[in-house]
Amino acid sequence: MLVLAQKPSDFPTVITCGCGCRIGVLVSRIDVGKVRIAYDAPESVTINRGEIQAEIDASVGRQTNPDRL
Repeated sequence: MLVLAQKPSDFPTVITCGCGCRIGVLVSRIDVGKVRIAYDAPESVTINRGEIQAEIDASVGRQTNPDRL
């Protein structure tokens, strides 16, 4: 897992997937106890919160590894 420090005014972090698509990740706001993160990805890429992905995986009989979502 890669952990980066970022201010809300910084440029987005860009992740390039194995298929060549790029996903932008931006800290858009920081509140007490909350961070708002914005994602910019192609429509073909699905982005889910970890607990939602675990529910999806369970519904199709896959086991979620919380260390490698």
